[in-house]
Amino acid sequence: MLGYTEDELRQKTFRDLTVDDDLEASQRFAKQLLEGARHDVHIEKRYRRKDGGIIWARITASMIRDDDGKPLFTAALVEDITARK
Repeated sequence: MLGYTEDELRQKTFRDLTVDDDLEASQRFAKQLLEGARHDVHIEKRYRRKDGGIIWARITASMIRDDDGKPLFTAALVEDITARK
């Protein structure tokens, strides 16, 4: 979707790929997930492709926690909605 190889993506964070104008909201939602203020988030935002192009994506993300409530990882579904936008 973004034009990166799997190895390249493993070296990036969502901050590296998110369009600057959408970064603040993305960071706010990520913090809420990490802190447990939200169980899941749904957001539409723009990502920067490897070739410099922009795509719109709808992200549905949840924090997966251990039995003690400690965050283990984030599970996210990313859907390309560029055509709709």
